[in-house]
Amino acid sequence: MNISENELKPPKKNLEDTSYEVTKFLGSRIPVIGKTIGDLFDILITPPIERRRDEWRNKVSETLKELIDIRQIDLKNLSDNESFIDTVLHTSLIAVRTSQTEKKTALRNAISNAAINPSLDITQIELFLHWIDIFTVWHLKILKFFQSPIQWYMQNDKHFTERESGSLNVILITAFPELKDKSTVYNQIFKDLITYGLIGEIKLGAMISENGLKEKRSTDLGDEFLKFIEEPTSKV
Repeated sequence: MNISENELKPPKKNLEDTSYEVTKFLGSRIPVIGKTIGDLFDILITPPIERRRDEWRNKVSETLKELIDIRQIDLKNLSDNESFIDTVLHTSLIAVRTSQTEKKTALRNAISNAAINPSLDITQIELFLHWIDIFTVWHLKILKFFQSPIQWYMQNDKHFTERESGSLNVILITAFPELKDKSTVYNQIFKDLITYGLIGEIKLGAMISENGLKEKRSTDLGDEFLKFIEEPTSKV
């Protein structure tokens, strides 16, 4: 009897399988508490971690294929580039810890940029990757917005209302209405960006002129960080 390759593969667990295992687990009485906790961790946490790891491996493979096929980067040069290998390993650890698509996109772009620019300083790369890890998605969005408020409005089909003066938090809330009742959150994020040197010193609530509202607020370091986490524009 011929046996197909698929028949030899163990079946994947689905949600019902997991629910059954959890129910069975909760209904059982294992005397060793440590073993009980460990079993529950394996049932609930291990499968999602493995899924994230596999998904990220596929994303990295796609990125490497693009680097080789489209950008014509030599595979041996990549394998010999210790900074690039460090970047792949570091991004992989971060990717498994997050479910946020925006962060994973930033990490994938970081891999591409590390490959395209082999002269990038490893210390700066590690710093940028650390920020991707500790920042929220809103840190990335708000930094990008203040790199050029006018350009952001145009790219997102929003109208910049002309005014004699105003505050930065007004144009921020106009751009992101979902932040309207979250001043504590976006004020803290803005302070973080200033603390890390990605945005220049200024208060969100300070009244400034119309031209001041349109000004670029990101620093050179902020621009370098954004460039590192955005998709490379140059194609071979």
